[in-house]
Formats: sequence, C-alpha cells, structure tokens
Amino acid sequence: MKCKYFLFLIVFISFLVACKSRSKKEDSIIVSTLDKKDLINTTITIGPEFDSVSSKAYGECDCCMSDLSFIDENKFIYVTYCLDNTDYLKGIFEVKNNSIILNFDSMYVNRFEPTEELDSKEKVEYRKEKMHDINTKVVWKSFWNKNNFCIYSEGAIKEYGYIDSTYDSKRFISDFKSDTIYKMLF
Repeated sequence: MKCKYFLFLIVFISFLVACKSRSKKEDSIIVSTLDKKDLINTTITIGPEFDSVSSKAYGECDCCMSDLSFIDENKFIYVTYCLDNTDYLKGIFEVKNNSIILNFDSMYVNRFEPTEELDSKEKVEYRKEKMHDINTKVVWKSFWNKNNFCIYSEGAIKEYGYIDSTYDSKRFISDFKSDTIYKMLF
C-alpha cells in the first residue's frame, strides 16, 4: 500500500513539474533578430507595465503611454500623451545587437490643448521647447513574447512596448508628415 502511495506521489509531482515547466516555456521571452528596415513605418505603443498574456504594454495613469514611430530608415518620432498636452520628440535611431538605440534631438514640440475645466476661449497652442537635464540616448532591447515583437528599456524607469496590429502606422505617419507639428520638428 505504501509503495502504491509513494508511486502515485512521484507520478503526481512529475506531472506538476512538467506542467509548470511547459507553462514557463510558453511564456518565455525569446531574443529576436532585429533588422532596421523592419521598423520603417512601424509604431510601437509604450507603457510602464507589460501583460505577458496579451503581449501588450499598458499604463493606467496620466502621462504613462507613448508611441514610438519610425518614419524612415533613420528618423523617429516619440509622442508622449497627457490629459492637457502632448509632447512630440524626434531623433535618429540605429539598430545594434537586437537593440534599438534612440538618439533624441534636444528640441521638441509641446501641443497644449485646453481641457473643459479651463476657459473654453483658449485655443490649441504649439510650443517649440528645449529639453534640459534629460538623457538624450535611450536603448530598447527587443524580444519576442508569444510570437509578438516587443521591446523594453533598461534603467531607472522600465518601460515596455509592442506593435499594435489594429493601429494603422503607415497612415498615422503619412498624416503626421503633413501636420503642423512635423513642420515644426523638421
């Protein structure tokens, strides 16, 4: 009787270990092979949290979410969203060792849009400003999560990014190139 119980216990533990290791393997992050040309006309949504089940970055606070758009083989636009303003930053990028290296220009455009609480007579305002005391170089590591291309930043502030398949990046970039903000940045 003890032998049957012991055998059952060994089989049960083996089953649990096998299931747990299979689950870890399915959720594992595999380093991708990244090519610069694959990023052109692509937008990556960025946030401070990452859901490994859906392979999506998210943030549930003001000024948490951003978009990173690669507009050609060298230039990018980084857009940060807040309730009453949006910042548009530009720069050049390179790809090395499965990492995306963003080199930000020190000038950026701030789009201030009055909220309902403010005087409704205020209009949308565009301001070209200079960044101070900020790291102008950011490195994003690429990885694959459940067959989805993702990125993450290392450092004091950890963020994640993913390509949203429902987002029309080519149209966004095309429309953006004819926008006032694009003309101010470039």
